[in-house]
Amino acid sequence: MKSETTIKQNLKNTLKNFDQQPLREAATALLNTLGYHSQLVGNDSIDGIRFERWTETALETVNPYQSLRIDDWQSFYQVLQVTDNEINEQITGQQRLFESQTIDNALRQSYLFVAMALSGKTYTRTELANIARFISQAAPQPLLFIFRYADVLTLAIINRRAHKRDSSKQVLEKVTLIKDINLNSPKRAHIDILSELDLQRLIENEGVHNFDTLHTAWERILNTEALNKRFYRDLEDWYQWAVETCRFPDAENEMQVIRLITRLLFIWFLKEKGLVPPGLFTPPH
Repeated sequence: MKSETTIKQNLKNTLKNFDQQPLREAATALLNTLGYHSQLVGNDSIDGIRFERWTETALETVNPYQSLRIDDWQSFYQVLQVTDNEINEQITGQQRLFESQTIDNALRQSYLFVAMALSGKTYTRTELANIARFISQAAPQPLLFIFRYADVLTLAIINRRAHKRDSSKQVLEKVTLIKDINLNSPKRAHIDILSELDLQRLIENEGVHNFDTLHTAWERILNTEALNKRFYRDLEDWYQWAVETCRFPDAENEMQVIRLITRLLFIWFLKEKGLVPPGLFTPPH
């Protein structure tokens, strides 16, 4: 398995080169970097027809220009379809158990990676979730979305479960996403999160062996609430370490460390707004 450092560096390089390729190829390169490969790939003609059909259907919904930002829809691609067999191949090293080279919507034991280009500069979490939910309604299998707009990417998945009264139907639930990954200068936190999506790491560390466990792992990694909890847990651990390690003239370690943390967070806020140089948070070489 590749080291964590190698995975992160490969991700940075892939994001940096993202715009040098058409969206389908760029999205494929990103997925390949994370260990997701498949012989089941999309088709431009089929994707074009499907995109036109969805656009027409979207126009029939309530307030499509506001809720779905339909004016901004540029293109849609089914990129890869990864099946249970391919995930198991990562575990066992067995040969591929299928030969088809086109995406088969009848395969339910699978995960479909899709990419969508949008022309707007910014989108709210709700707007992106609405688009993901609308498209997922017509898909028989789980989807992972790669939204491309401005100079950023957003990855989104939507949870689905069987209908309690009609097992032939599925209910779409919460949309989980990691938003606004800057292609030119990705945040360290975004690279850390993306690296956790590496398939081999998930297989070895999370026990992933089929698309159900894969979705569960993705949802945990991309879940904003879980990320916030991890941030505060890490912050608490660092606080305890700093109180025991740092020395201040007045010996009021707890109070002084709290002041240090609040000031650092404030400066970070200013950095995110572009008001102070980002180099302040870059370790010297």
